[in-house]
Amino acid sequence: MPVEAAGEGEITFTVEAGDDKDRDGLKQNLKVLPRINRNVAAAYGTIVAGEASQRIEFPEDMRPDSGLLSIGLSPSILGGLEGPFEFMKVYPYECWEQKISRAVMAGAAASLAPWFSSSFSWQNAPRESEAILATASEFQAPNGGMAFYEPRDQYVSPFLSAFTAKAFNWLRESGHAPPAPVEEKLTQYLLNLLKHDESRDEVSRSVLSDVRALALSALADNGRISRADLERHYMHLAEMNLFGKAMFLDALSRVPETLDMRKEVIKSILSHSDQSSGTIRFTEQSDSALFSILSSPVRDNAAILMAFLAYQEASPTAQPPPEAANSAGGPTALGDIPVQLMTTIVSSRRGQNHWASTQENLFAAMAAVRYSKAFESGFVLPLPLPLPKAAANPAGGPTAPQPEAAANPAGGPTAYQALLDQQEIGRGKFESLADKQVEFEYRAQESDRGRKASVTVRKEGEGRLYYDTVLSYEPARMSDESTNAGIEIHREYSVERDGKWVIAHNPIQIGTGDLVRVDLFVSIPSERYFLVVEDPVPGGLEPVNRELATSSEIDAQKGEPQFGPESLRSRYTDWRSFGVSRWSFYHKELRHDSARFYSERLSAGHYYLSYTAQAIAPGEFTALPARAEEMYEPDVYGRSSPEMLKVELSEHKEQD
Repeated sequence: MPVEAAGEGEITFTVEAGDDKDRDGLKQNLKVLPRINRNVAAAYGTIVAGEASQRIEFPEDMRPDSGLLSIGLSPSILGGLEGPFEFMKVYPYECWEQKISRAVMAGAAASLAPWFSSSFSWQNAPRESEAILATASEFQAPNGGMAFYEPRDQYVSPFLSAFTAKAFNWLRESGHAPPAPVEEKLTQYLLNLLKHDESRDEVSRSVLSDVRALALSALADNGRISRADLERHYMHLAEMNLFGKAMFLDALSRVPETLDMRKEVIKSILSHSDQSSGTIRFTEQSDSALFSILSSPVRDNAAILMAFLAYQEASPTAQPPPEAANSAGGPTALGDIPVQLMTTIVSSRRGQNHWASTQENLFAAMAAVRYSKAFESGFVLPLPLPLPKAAANPAGGPTAPQPEAAANPAGGPTAYQALLDQQEIGRGKFESLADKQVEFEYRAQESDRGRKASVTVRKEGEGRLYYDTVLSYEPARMSDESTNAGIEIHREYSVERDGKWVIAHNPIQIGTGDLVRVDLFVSIPSERYFLVVEDPVPGGLEPVNRELATSSEIDAQKGEPQFGPESLRSRYTDWRSFGVSRWSFYHKELRHDSARFYSERLSAGHYYLSYTAQAIAPGEFTALPARAEEMYEPDVYGRSSPEMLKVELSEHKEQD
């Protein structure tokens, strides 16, 4: 009897047989799992006043009851910043880089107070900044440079010296004056560094160029750099990594008549971008020498954001490069890039309350300070949204505006409303910048298939409102093509033939008892967070789990990789295998219905995953596409193509 699974759930087969004297029966339950073939599209934006609309179209090939439209709203993307400040507040080590970083964080705490939850406080922050500044001379060598521990000329770090000068400028912004004698000696040291290379260590050209760019940025803050100085170092732009280019752009933005150079630096930085619908990341090939100046992708991106905001402030009327088109109509010369980049930086600490190092926490926090002033400085009491009659309050009248007494330290509540065409999906208000995101959902109906509509977000009051619109659905017919939406994934099935593994091409034909090796190849263009790979196991196959005592160790070991020239494995030479480190795929789950692999953080590159299965039942089965996605950014995903698996009944095979 042909049976079609119409939806997710459980099928119960009941069979009865009997005659006048005897009867018997049985029941067999079969679970019907959801088909993993979900398509996701997302759009992100912000509004300062009025309303914004996003056109959407429910696909004609959407499977009934599978479409889900979600609308997320938030008053800020800077939530949870108390974690990094709590981390720096109690940081135990006492080298100069760590002390001066803690001083800057203490000084910045007041600027970000409206974004902190009520559970966080740093009451003695101003006094701590002053106390640390008072010890600066204890780490300054006779030549004016700064040392991590012992203030001797031979222990001076050019990077730490340039960083200290930048930190002094940040502290001055928060109302803390650096000790004048220390700062003047340090300035003279940096001016001399820009003329001569005083480093006694072997360093790469990128390290030297980055340090000089940081020094230029610090000195430009105080008007100690001229256009001629910047022109002289502009010829070293190609040697700088992303951090150095960001610092150089920051310096250029503070010196007049450098617009042409600024645009070229921005173009160079943008060439390293990887953009999704809501985020943007800047990545490059790492240079191990850069670890000597505490380099990291988080710090690079935070430095780029601060440089972009400095450029935006210095060049408000400049035309943006073509790559920086403003899709949301915002006021910045770089379009939506600062918003997307701040989102990326905040999301890069998922799973932790803070970033990994003092440098990452400091640069990310200072980027948040700069961003908050440019994008989230206004948050005041709004007028109420007009409510439909059905939304009357229990007293029978329309909801009244809240009084000024309800205002929070940053202002008052901001009202919002989300609509699909004229249908209200949700409404509410944010009381403070620290409020968490809210999300409204609309489940698509059969009548929505092929429908074109608009999602409208309305807002009253000053400040900024962030919104995201995400449409996910299952297509009625499965596509034969693979999908690359920020992640590339391919799958190979190999079958053991005469002691060798041979790639089986679609449609795959094997016999019961055959061993199958499943190889998954995942490529990502930039750093990804909380990545999961799920490969549905087709009916007729069962994974061989090495961790189970009932598994055949011989069969499991037969899955050890052997690759021919036609395998995707030969496309690159830098495949990273499962479990090589914490920052690769390190967790695996083998189930009857799927194989899953997981990692919290992956750098750009190529990753190889594998497991072994055995053919256990004859029949024709669909091998659904393997899927890789960022768990918290579902519109960043990849999907392989589906395949057909034909398992024929074969005679019992004796093992060697």
